[in-house]
Amino acid sequence: AITAAQNNPNDIDALANAAWALIRNQRFEDAAPIISRASFLDPYHVQTRIQRAVLDAVQGNDTVALTELEHLTQTYADTGEAHLYAGTLSMGLKDPVRALAHFDRYLALVPANEQPPNLRQGVENLRAQLKGQ
Repeated sequence: AITAAQNNPNDIDALANAAWALIRNQRFEDAAPIISRASFLDPYHVQTRIQRAVLDAVQGNDTVALTELEHLTQTYADTGEAHLYAGTLSMGLKDPVRALAHFDRYLALVPANEQPPNLRQGVENLRAQLKGQ
């Protein structure tokens, strides 16, 4: 993905794929210039906006990131990644009810073979915790 982005610096989808690869490997500093380039090409590109929110969260701007992610989930119905990261941020902000809603929507949107391992079990554990309260 990174090679494709380097070979096609004006291909926003190649840039987004490279940025996701770097984010998944927690190489946020390496992802930042790629996300910046993609944002320059199309500031409204949904995947790039999700990635910018992820970088905001990594930099400690959790509320800003969550606001943007939730805006994207409301505006674009099929943004699974936005729900996943919004759920994760909600957990970090100690809002498990909000997190569960995002995780449930993510699981409904994204095919099982593309979901992070153990996420479904984690969601069921969270659901059980909330019922026990």
